[in-house]
Amino acid sequence: MFRFFRKKQEPEQKAEPKPRTYIRNYNAGKTDLLTQSWGTQPIPVNQSIQLNLSAMRARSREQAANNDYVKRFVKAVRSNVVGPKGVTLQVDVRNNNGSRDPLASEAIEQAFKDWSRKANCDICGIACFADIQRLVMSSMAIDGEFLARKVFGRDAGKYGYQLQLLDPELLDVTFDQDMPNGNFIYMGIEYSEYGKPVAYHLIDRNHDKGVNVEFKRKRKRIPADQIIHLFIPDLVQQKRGVPWTASALNRLKNLSGYEHAAVVNARVGASKMGFFTRGEEAGEYTGEEQEDGSLVTDADPGTFEVLPDGYNFTSFNPDYPHNQYGEFTKACLRGAASGLGISYNTLANDLEGVNFSSIRAGVLEDREMWKELQEFLIESFLIDVFEDWLRMALLTSNIKVKGKPLNITRFDRYNAPRWMPRRWAWVDPLKDSKANEALVGMNAASVSEIIRDRGRDPEQVYNEIARDKELMEEIGIKPEEVVDDGKVQSGSDQSGDDDANADD
Repeated sequence: MFRFFRKKQEPEQKAEPKPRTYIRNYNAGKTDLLTQSWGTQPIPVNQSIQLNLSAMRARSREQAANNDYVKRFVKAVRSNVVGPKGVTLQVDVRNNNGSRDPLASEAIEQAFKDWSRKANCDICGIACFADIQRLVMSSMAIDGEFLARKVFGRDAGKYGYQLQLLDPELLDVTFDQDMPNGNFIYMGIEYSEYGKPVAYHLIDRNHDKGVNVEFKRKRKRIPADQIIHLFIPDLVQQKRGVPWTASALNRLKNLSGYEHAAVVNARVGASKMGFFTRGEEAGEYTGEEQEDGSLVTDADPGTFEVLPDGYNFTSFNPDYPHNQYGEFTKACLRGAASGLGISYNTLANDLEGVNFSSIRAGVLEDREMWKELQEFLIESFLIDVFEDWLRMALLTSNIKVKGKPLNITRFDRYNAPRWMPRRWAWVDPLKDSKANEALVGMNAASVSEIIRDRGRDPEQVYNEIARDKELMEEIGIKPEEVVDDGKVQSGSDQSGDDDANADD
């Protein structure tokens, strides 16, 4: 008798559950019917610049020449960042014991003022130093970058240092090349293996007049320490600057076309009153005709004409621009102003419907941007230029105190510039004066700080006050009779009602 035993089967092991993965969903990263044409792979910043810089710059220059709003933006940048006199220099030279050296400070300031004349600072003798500062800002706004060459030596005027202003287009954005020494040229700039600019390869205008652009251009290799290349990078490792108008160009161009079409339509509507239509039973027309056979009639006020038999008149009265034209224009300009970084009222020159609080908020925001650009101009351009000029001015013995040239060995002590950019007066100066008075009274600010905030040199202001007092005493006027506790005694007194109105 045989017995068959079934092998005992071991229980099946249950598969371990897979760990649940949690995915954080960002709406901006989803791809659906509305976003399928939206790119999902980031393009390197320099690749985008190389592909689009020439077109953006050409369009920015064209709009700066023809578009009123772009021209307004460029003028606002120039006037608010640089101002009528440019960023002024004050030198504060100190002795070894920390005391001021007014003679050396005054000598350096006067020499730099002399160099700032167009005959001394610009190698072409066209622009003074304040004009160069304005060209820096306008070039940055329109082209996205500024380019200049430092010229040293006998050919650079009596101070041995001048600037040659260059068109950024001389720096060919399409010029790339690998160098035998390990350096590489990218968008016209030669870099070391660490990405530091070594030289700039500029198109030689002596061989290329810019009319016939050839594939191979002759270029000059200029060491990087002789070139001033300014731009504000938006991303890390950015090599070239982008026009500040880039994000607003398309909107402003379309708005310009829209306005042009509206004006043409309005002109047509104002010029043409209607049309003659000829019916089937129209008789022979014996009146005046144009060359193409169309009928001609004059429209005199208060007169009516009888049409020939079979002719009808159809009026032409286009209702355009309609009442939404102004609101649509404002909406476009608000978007463009946001891209340009200034308020709508500044860009559109529109103060309709604003009140004191709203205009103050917009102006304060604009001024913060102007101050940021002023700091960029000082740190990236003015400090560099002053150091080069001071070194060459000392070497050429052009800075003298009592007939004795200052010594180059004390360069670090003489290199003490303090740049004072322009400041802006407020619409209610009485409130600002009271606020400054309160700050000084609380020891929260100094008088010199307040003077510098107004764009003036404290030492110059104090000297003017001292000279005014001396002149008054010579004439026989006692200064204490003119000014007493900050209130002007001579002339009309300020009434309490005026103070109350000023506080409103």
